[in-house]
Amino acid sequence: MASDDEEMEISKDDIEDDDDDDDDGSTSEDSADEKIDDSKQETELVAHRDIVQSNPYNYQAHIDYINLAHQYGNLEHLRFARQTMSEIYPLTQQLWLDWIRDEIRLLISNTEENKELIQLFERAVNDYLSVKIWIEYVQYRIPYYVSLNSIEELRNLFERGLSSCALHLTEGSILWAAYIETEKAILDGILLQYNQNKTNNDLKEKILQHVDYILTLYRRQLSIPLHGMDTIYYKDYNEFCQQYKEYLPTNYMEKYDLVLKNDFDHAIQQLKQCEKFEQELDNTNRSVATYRKYIEFEKEPARIQCLYERAIVDNCLDGDLWLSYIDFAEEYLSSTTILQSIFERSLRNCPWVASLWIRYAEYMELTGNVDHSQLKKNL
Repeated sequence: MASDDEEMEISKDDIEDDDDDDDDGSTSEDSADEKIDDSKQETELVAHRDIVQSNPYNYQAHIDYINLAHQYGNLEHLRFARQTMSEIYPLTQQLWLDWIRDEIRLLISNTEENKELIQLFERAVNDYLSVKIWIEYVQYRIPYYVSLNSIEELRNLFERGLSSCALHLTEGSILWAAYIETEKAILDGILLQYNQNKTNNDLKEKILQHVDYILTLYRRQLSIPLHGMDTIYYKDYNEFCQQYKEYLPTNYMEKYDLVLKNDFDHAIQQLKQCEKFEQELDNTNRSVATYRKYIEFEKEPARIQCLYERAIVDNCLDGDLWLSYIDFAEEYLSSTTILQSIFERSLRNCPWVASLWIRYAEYMELTGNVDHSQLKKNL
């Protein structure tokens, strides 16, 4: 669970059985050999499936089954192997990306609703913190929302991603950039319409609102310590202000830009303080001990939560780390939904840690949601 497996590549041709044309040069002997090979592959796949079903907690057996099904291009077994594993274990970022990307390649259109794929994305973003999965999610949904002109729904999805990843010091800027670039593309589309009819005041108002929205995104992003924020401020933000200066709010530079610059300077100082911990994480193979020092240094609960999520990605089998995260969440996070999720994820990662089950049972008793039969079954 703690490490990503090598990325698998698959195409529709890889996983669909295509009937050969009569004039493709194949012979009856070739067809017979292919049938033997298919039969041999199916026998191997069934054997791996049986191993997984007889010993569902054998992590490596799940990986072997997935890899073999992928190697043979057997879609039925591949989907079954992935689904079976995901019901027992949380999947790594790479396992989710491989699965999702394979399913996307099979789609006829990405401007139509695909509930099964959306469910995969929702499950993926709930296993571990992953900027890459959120990027994949929003990129998949952009054509659909744009085709329906559902900008607010697209923004809601980006905001969900930011609520998870915005404070990720080393990777968060990627999601912020995707959000802002998407908004810029929409703005350019409105400007194109306006330039064809500059008497349309409704379009001009939309432009003003959209420019202001993008400025708000920059203000939010540049108040957070993130890698690459120098470039974002001195290049991206300033270029945007110059390009759209005629649409900036009245007295923007005097009233608002100064506030942004102060927030940016403060965030830069925080970034410099965090860099030593980021460097130590690199030097210690992202150890729990280093994360603990980093967490002790941080003061803001939201950033501490993000650090715990990053630590879990790198050390998901450390029961004590999960217990510390639960202690923190119970004291500082008011959302019972988040706390419930942390408990459930901890048990999927470390089902052998008795103290996690005890804490979960105590929590369920306290909230009145206890299912004694389920707890007895799992303990």
